[in-house]
Amino acid sequence: MMPMIEKAFLETTACIDLMFNAHAKLRQRTKDFKLLETSNYVKMEIKKGYINHLIYLHNILADTESFAGTLKAVNGLHHNGHKRKLMAILKQLEVIFRGEIFHKPLREIDEKDTNIDSLICKKARNILYTKIKKFKNGIEKLAQNVTNEMGCYRDIEPPYIRNDRFHNDNKECIKSIMTCEIFTFFKKGEDEFNKMHKALRNIPEKDDETEKRAKSLKELLKKTELERSFSNAQKVDAKHCWACSDAILVATSPRDALLITSNQKHFEPLTASVGKSSEYYNPKE
Repeated sequence: MMPMIEKAFLETTACIDLMFNAHAKLRQRTKDFKLLETSNYVKMEIKKGYINHLIYLHNILADTESFAGTLKAVNGLHHNGHKRKLMAILKQLEVIFRGEIFHKPLREIDEKDTNIDSLICKKARNILYTKIKKFKNGIEKLAQNVTNEMGCYRDIEPPYIRNDRFHNDNKECIKSIMTCEIFTFFKKGEDEFNKMHKALRNIPEKDDETEKRAKSLKELLKKTELERSFSNAQKVDAKHCWACSDAILVATSPRDALLITSNQKHFEPLTASVGKSSEYYNPKE
């Protein structure tokens, strides 16, 4: 009989679904563990990705004061360069309607709410405001242990609001006043990173994200082998670092922990290549 794993490492998608999307089944599953762990790298990934998308949506609602006007602006994202951003925003709109507005009673319409568009706009803004504010200390409330082996953005700050608009300053690594230790982290885990790179190379039909991850891993491993230091001080190094995000999170996950994620497609080959345990959940359940 396999021994019970008492520690879970929460990958970025799991943290998002627990903090912002109230995923009931995942919440219940996490109660089975004595210790929940994640990393500052996850926190930064949420800040520069998910939170940034919420802020984009909130600020358009604030600027247009119209839900219809916001949808019109979102429609302007229909080109390849904004594909991921568009998908994230459309998903959030679905969550707002399916999980928030339609499942909770709207308050009584006051005199200022002249039409349904204005009412939905205010409701959506309030929902987004609450979600964005959760970022501050949200990770620390979720997990008992937040690691930072690579010294990732130790001076990270939450978004702030001014003149009804959220501002998400310093969401790029180069803005940090502290140099990270990603080179040392790669050097220490060089064997694992090489195994993951080999696993990615062996995938017969790679999607764009996997192709980028394999290329960036190759670049950083080449620098590691040649003892050429890299860090957040250079934009190109930071870009490679974030392209490698899933591999970095697998390396960060402790060997005695169960890595939890909804992204089975990208994580399964990586965890299998280094002999680490992982568990996948359906984000739509």
